[in-house]
Amino acid sequence: MSSCIAQDKQTIYLIFNQNEAVNCIKSNSNYRHDKSLTNYKGAMVKSEYPNNKTSFIICKEHFSLIKNTKPQKISKGDVSKLKLVEFEYLIKEYIKSDMFNKRDVFENIFFIEKINEEEYLKYEVHWEHYIDKGFQN
Repeated sequence: MSSCIAQDKQTIYLIFNQNEAVNCIKSNSNYRHDKSLTNYKGAMVKSEYPNNKTSFIICKEHFSLIKNTKPQKISKGDVSKLKLVEFEYLIKEYIKSDMFNKRDVFENIFFIEKINEEEYLKYEVHWEHYIDKGFQN
């Protein structure tokens, strides 16, 4: 007889501010049993490409807009109803999880970007991978 334990995955929301400095953390090793962390400063970067591909990098972590989706306009009031998290929360939850793939840690990840005083864009993204070389952030 086998059993399966269902894991409740969260939908999370994070404010994305282009080029904003952010507090970053990363694991000190690739070993799952090593839970030690290093703190450093990084930035938030959004890149848009001619093929309608949008990618985000926060603290050398790469996120991509889910294929065939477009950002959704939402109001300031909508944003105030969301439970927003800091970037560090994503890393800490990944380290605590038993997930190998970062994409599997959360049910959904949304980045919220302010476009003016009353409107925001909501992007649904996949958490792809850590960029170890060639990107200074």
